[in-house]
Amino acid sequence: MADNRKKTSMSQVLEDIKPYITKKFMAVPCIKEQDIQAICQSLLPRYKNVQLMQGLTNNKPDFRIQVKGLFGTEEKRFEVVGGDKKRPATKKKSDLGWIDRILYFSSFLVAKEKEKKRCRSKYFIDLQASHASLGNQRGIFCSESDDT
Repeated sequence: MADNRKKTSMSQVLEDIKPYITKKFMAVPCIKEQDIQAICQSLLPRYKNVQLMQGLTNNKPDFRIQVKGLFGTEEKRFEVVGGDKKRPATKKKSDLGWIDRILYFSSFLVAKEKEKKRCRSKYFIDLQASHASLGNQRGIFCSESDDT
Protein backbone atom coordinates (compact mmCIF):
# COMPACT_ATOMS: atom_id res chain seq x y z
CA MET A 1 0.00 0.00 0.00
CA ALA A 2 1.50 3.32 -1.07
CA ASP A 3 1.89 6.16 1.39
CA ASN A 4 -0.28 8.94 -0.04
CA ARG A 5 0.57 11.41 2.70
CA LYS A 6 2.45 14.54 1.73
CA LYS A 7 5.09 16.65 3.45
CA THR A 8 4.05 19.93 4.96
CA SER A 9 5.38 23.00 6.71
CA MET A 10 4.79 24.26 10.25
CA SER A 11 2.79 27.21 8.90
CA GLN A 12 0.37 24.82 7.14
CA VAL A 13 0.00 22.71 10.29
CA LEU A 14 -0.73 25.79 12.38
CA GLU A 15 -3.29 26.89 9.80
CA ASP A 16 -4.98 23.47 10.00
CA ILE A 17 -5.23 23.48 13.80
CA LYS A 18 -6.08 27.18 14.16
CA PRO A 19 -9.69 26.49 15.27
CA TYR A 20 -8.38 24.42 18.20
CA ILE A 21 -5.89 27.00 19.49
CA THR A 22 -7.02 29.41 22.18
CA LYS A 23 -4.78 32.34 22.94
CA LYS A 24 -5.43 34.94 25.58
CA PHE A 25 -3.69 38.28 25.85
CA MET A 26 -0.07 37.85 27.03
CA ALA A 27 -0.54 34.12 27.57
CA VAL A 28 0.86 30.94 26.07
CA PRO A 29 -1.30 29.42 23.30
CA CYS A 30 -3.44 26.61 24.68
CA ILE A 31 -5.23 23.56 23.36
CA LYS A 32 -8.15 21.95 25.16
CA GLU A 33 -7.60 18.39 26.27
CA GLN A 34 -10.68 17.11 24.43
CA ASP A 35 -9.40 18.62 21.13
CA ILE A 36 -6.17 16.61 21.06
CA GLN A 37 -7.85 13.58 19.49
CA ALA A 38 -9.38 15.70 16.71
CA ILE A 39 -6.01 17.31 16.00
CA CYS A 40 -4.32 13.91 15.74
CA GLN A 41 -7.05 12.61 13.44
CA SER A 42 -6.75 15.60 11.15
CA LEU A 43 -2.94 15.85 10.91
CA LEU A 44 -1.52 12.33 11.03
CA PRO A 45 -3.40 10.80 8.06
CA ARG A 46 -2.49 13.77 5.81
CA TYR A 47 1.13 14.55 6.59
CA LYS A 48 4.07 12.17 6.84
CA ASN A 49 6.63 14.55 8.36
CA VAL A 50 4.52 15.53 11.40
CA GLN A 51 5.00 14.09 14.88
CA LEU A 52 2.67 14.80 17.78
CA MET A 53 3.75 14.37 21.41
CA GLN A 54 2.29 14.91 24.83
CA GLY A 55 4.35 15.52 27.92
CA LEU A 56 4.99 17.75 30.92
CA THR A 57 6.81 21.07 31.03
CA ASN A 58 7.22 22.69 34.46
CA ASN A 59 4.68 20.16 35.83
CA LYS A 60 2.06 21.37 33.36
CA PRO A 61 0.74 19.16 30.56
CA ASP A 62 1.82 20.24 27.10
CA PHE A 63 1.25 19.19 23.50
CA ARG A 64 4.12 19.40 21.02
CA ILE A 65 4.01 19.37 17.25
CA GLN A 66 7.19 18.62 15.34
CA VAL A 67 7.51 19.09 11.60
CA LYS A 68 10.63 17.61 10.01
CA GLY A 69 11.88 19.71 7.15
CA LEU A 70 14.83 19.80 4.81
CA PHE A 71 16.90 22.02 7.09
CA GLY A 72 15.91 20.64 10.49
CA THR A 73 12.93 20.10 12.73
CA GLU A 74 10.52 22.84 13.79
CA GLU A 75 8.66 22.42 17.07
CA LYS A 76 5.68 24.24 18.51
CA ARG A 77 4.49 23.74 22.11
CA PHE A 78 1.00 24.32 23.44
CA GLU A 79 -0.21 24.20 27.00
CA VAL A 80 -3.02 21.69 27.54
CA VAL A 81 -6.01 22.93 29.50
CA GLY A 82 -8.81 20.80 30.88
CA GLY A 83 -11.55 22.60 28.99
CA ASP A 84 -14.32 24.66 30.53
CA LYS A 85 -13.28 25.66 34.05
CA LYS A 86 -16.87 26.35 35.11
CA ARG A 87 -17.87 22.71 34.71
CA PRO A 88 -16.04 21.26 37.78
CA ALA A 89 -17.59 23.83 40.12
CA THR A 90 -21.05 22.95 38.82
CA LYS A 91 -20.24 19.27 39.17
CA LYS A 92 -19.28 19.73 42.82
CA LYS A 93 -22.60 21.40 43.57
CA SER A 94 -24.59 18.70 41.82
CA ASP A 95 -22.63 15.81 43.32
CA LEU A 96 -25.26 13.48 44.73
CA GLY A 97 -22.89 10.70 45.69
CA TRP A 98 -23.84 11.15 49.33
CA ILE A 99 -27.32 9.84 48.48
CA ASP A 100 -25.76 6.66 47.11
CA ARG A 101 -23.79 6.22 50.32
CA ILE A 102 -26.95 6.70 52.42
CA LEU A 103 -28.81 4.16 50.29
CA TYR A 104 -25.92 1.72 50.60
CA PHE A 105 -25.85 1.95 54.39
CA SER A 106 -29.64 1.87 54.56
CA SER A 107 -29.75 -1.33 52.52
CA PHE A 108 -26.96 -2.72 54.71
CA LEU A 109 -28.98 -1.99 57.85
CA VAL A 110 -32.14 -3.46 56.32
CA ALA A 111 -30.20 -6.61 55.43
CA LYS A 112 -28.90 -6.84 59.00
CA GLU A 113 -32.42 -6.42 60.37
CA LYS A 114 -33.70 -9.17 58.07
CA GLU A 115 -30.88 -11.39 59.31
CA LYS A 116 -31.93 -10.74 62.90
CA LYS A 117 -35.56 -11.56 62.09
CA ARG A 118 -34.48 -14.76 60.34
CA CYS A 119 -32.51 -15.78 63.41
CA ARG A 120 -35.44 -14.92 65.71
CA SER A 121 -37.75 -17.12 63.67
CA LYS A 122 -35.85 -20.12 65.02
CA TYR A 123 -37.15 -19.25 68.43
CA PHE A 124 -40.57 -18.33 69.64
CA ILE A 125 -41.64 -16.35 72.60
CA ASP A 126 -43.65 -18.37 75.03
CA LEU A 127 -45.75 -16.45 77.48
CA GLN A 128 -46.55 -18.61 80.38
CA ALA A 129 -47.35 -18.26 83.96
CA SER A 130 -44.35 -17.32 85.94
CA HIS A 131 -43.10 -19.29 88.79
CA ALA A 132 -45.51 -19.56 91.68
CA SER A 133 -43.37 -17.19 93.72
CA LEU A 134 -44.08 -14.35 91.23
CA GLY A 135 -47.83 -14.52 91.73
CA ASN A 136 -50.04 -13.43 88.82
CA GLN A 137 -47.29 -11.70 86.85
CA ARG A 138 -46.36 -13.18 83.53
CA GLY A 139 -42.83 -13.57 82.21
CA ILE A 140 -41.36 -13.91 78.76
CA PHE A 141 -39.31 -17.00 78.07
CA CYS A 142 -37.55 -18.01 74.92
CA SER A 143 -37.25 -21.59 73.88
CA GLU A 144 -36.29 -23.33 70.66
CA SER A 145 -39.10 -24.12 68.27
CA ASP A 146 -39.79 -27.68 67.32
CA ASP A 147 -40.08 -27.10 63.57
CA THR A 148 -37.05 -29.22 62.71
